[in-house]
This record gives sequence, C-alpha cells and structure tokens, in this order.
Amino acid sequence: MPSPFLDAAIAHFKALASPQNLSEAKHLLANQSDIYFWLGVASDSLGAKNEARKHWRAAANFKGDFQEMSVRSFSEMTYYSARSREKLGQKAKAKKLFRDLLTYGRQLQRTKARIDYFATSLPAMLLFNDDLQFRQETAGLFLQAQAQLGLGKKSAARKLLTIVLRRDPNHAMAADFFESF
Repeated sequence: MPSPFLDAAIAHFKALASPQNLSEAKHLLANQSDIYFWLGVASDSLGAKNEARKHWRAAANFKGDFQEMSVRSFSEMTYYSARSREKLGQKAKAKKLFRDLLTYGRQLQRTKARIDYFATSLPAMLLFNDDLQFRQETAGLFLQAQAQLGLGKKSAARKLLTIVLRRDPNHAMAADFFESF
C-alpha cells in the first residue's frame, strides 16, 4: 500500500550517494548494509517484495568493512548483514554471523589497540588526546551488544549497551539501539 513516509524514506536512502560533481564517493570497501537493510524493510512494507529481497541480498552478501583506514572482517554493519539474512529466510547463516560477531567483539575488546601509520591521514588526526584502547574496548562492547540482540538475548544486549553509553554517552548507534527496547 502506498505510503508517502516510506516513499520519502526510500528516496532519502537512495540520495545518500554523493553527486558526481562533488568528485567524492564512498570507499569501495565501505559497508553500507544498514542502508540496504532499511531499503529492504521500506520496500517490503510497500509490497515491493522483489525489490526488498534485492536490497537484503546486497546487505547479506557484503563482507567486511573499511573503517579508520583499514579493512576489517566485522563492523557495526555486520549486524545488518545478519538481519538481512534473517529476512531472506537464512536463519542458520544469520545466527552463525551473529555468533561470529560476538566472538570478534570479545576479541576486539581484549586486543591491544595500535595505530596503523601506513595511512597519510588518520581519522582523528591525532590533534586531540584520544584513548585508543578505551575507544577500541567500547567498540568491542558495542559489537557484542549487537550480536546478543541478534541472538535474541535482549537482557545481555541491554546491559552491554548501558556499559557502552556510560563509557561514551555520545555513541549514537548505541543510543539508537538502546531506545529500540
């Protein structure tokens, strides 16, 4: 059934591509599974089942991410890849991806943070004092929260999100997830 709100949401998500005249583009390895997941949800709500499945396949099949000048096996976008697998009826693959995300988040939390000086510029540019270890541990906790939520363990997810938000009250994704409970 037509909905101006859903049509506007789809138009908004599709408009996220940079105009060619800006000479900017997303990195080819940057994961945008969140956008494809929500495009799938909006399309499905409008009854466009084939379009929804196309978007969910794009999200489900994306591997890794490019963040902070490096390629990563998992990121916050992995959650949306797994959720897309669920939407496609691939429950076992989704559950495995959530478990792998949980394992990665735990490893990330325990791993010593380091700067890769290969890049000519860094996201934080080292202009400000930044506790890289603290930030990495917080990222690991957030990934664990996403995985727990995906595995249906809402209580564990809520506890982890509470910790993340205590550590970083400005963590936008954690705040959004916390509000969804």
